[in-house]
Amino acid sequence: MSSKKTTNSVSNSKGLFRGSFALIGYRLGAILVSYFFTWLIARLYGASVVGMFALMNVVVLIGVLLSKSGLDTLFLREISKLKGRDDNVERQKTYSLILGIQLFTGLGVSLLIYSFSDLIALRIFDQSELGPILKYAAFIVLPLTYTTLHAEGMRGSGKLFWYLSFTRVWPYALAALAMLGLYVNEVEDSNWFFFGYFASVVASSVFALWIWLRESQLKMRWSVDLKASSALLRQSFPMLLSSSMFLLMSWTDTFMLGLFEDTTQVGYYHVAVKVSNMVAIVLYGINGISAPKIASSWAAKDTSTLSKVISSAATLSFTLSLPVVFGILFFRSELLAMFGEGMHTASYALIFLSLGQFVNGSCGSVMNILQMTGHQKYGQYILISAGLLNVTLNYLLIPTYGIEGAAVATGVSTAYWNLLSVMVVRWKIGHWSFPFATGINDVVKLIKGRF
Repeated sequence: MSSKKTTNSVSNSKGLFRGSFALIGYRLGAILVSYFFTWLIARLYGASVVGMFALMNVVVLIGVLLSKSGLDTLFLREISKLKGRDDNVERQKTYSLILGIQLFTGLGVSLLIYSFSDLIALRIFDQSELGPILKYAAFIVLPLTYTTLHAEGMRGSGKLFWYLSFTRVWPYALAALAMLGLYVNEVEDSNWFFFGYFASVVASSVFALWIWLRESQLKMRWSVDLKASSALLRQSFPMLLSSSMFLLMSWTDTFMLGLFEDTTQVGYYHVAVKVSNMVAIVLYGINGISAPKIASSWAAKDTSTLSKVISSAATLSFTLSLPVVFGILFFRSELLAMFGEGMHTASYALIFLSLGQFVNGSCGSVMNILQMTGHQKYGQYILISAGLLNVTLNYLLIPTYGIEGAAVATGVSTAYWNLLSVMVVRWKIGHWSFPFATGINDVVKLIKGRF
């Protein structure tokens, strides 16, 4: 029996490597599309419009976060648990309830953004031209909410290429095509770029819905059941808080730069963030595979497989992230110069951001582990403390050091929550999410088994 269990565990770990490498490859393609999109904005409209887009994106992402209410992560967990079971009745029930809740929250948040768009633009960012953009941006909150829901459903079903396509490829690819069309037709008004982006988001959401319904065999039915909806929201609330802290960690720097600096500086910083995120490609690919495996092995009480998935993910992420971070550090000037004149301003910011992302990659899928094993409240506490640290450091450093101060704040905060999460995973799950925790020989054997 133990031999069979060991064989299954190794097989699962090999599956993690196979799936991760395939997903990393596709993720690389996806991030290149995203970089091409950012490069086009910088080249055609300049750093100021890049900064305007980043600030608009912060507001929209906050709206989408509230609209999702953590239900997308809950949906991922539930679909992962039901994977392999012929139980479409339960899937449909959960799906219909979430659709109904998010319709209500999405429309409510959109109305708020639309109503207060000028106030946000003037009182918070001191950018009057941002007001009209936010009014139109309010209309993409619900489409983005549903796109994320369907993407997580695909992720939970193991259909990871659709998962990436929904969220990381189609919106940027369509928007890039729209920009190229505007360029060919010599339309220089940047407002048309924003209209093209909004239209791309809506089109992507409709296509994602069609693919999801076809693949899942579910129906798009809204369900209103106050008791059942309340029960779902009670489960998803800790996930909403964790997602809020992730957003706080990811966008506090950009938001606070918008308070203290002009949109050109925000644009420079946004490009540095984009380049530093190349380090996270590996972990992103591994997370896409590991989350469903962690959820299913934890539910089955298969501690051997769980240990293999956790340690293999951290080892693989560290090994593949190392050359990427070295490449960015040594060629940072050349990479930034690709995005246009003046981008070298973000050179030192890129160093600090990349080092923070490397720590993130070296610690493996720690937050996914806590969420998929029912320990999301610990992840919530960690991210709350990290978010407070991030806000404090940004507040103290940005006025004096500008974008370099924002980068230091984000890098330190990222390292803090990852290392603390490693300790909590060890405490609550009993496994180290750290490179080579199972020994280098096991990792070598696994890699050789695949290649």
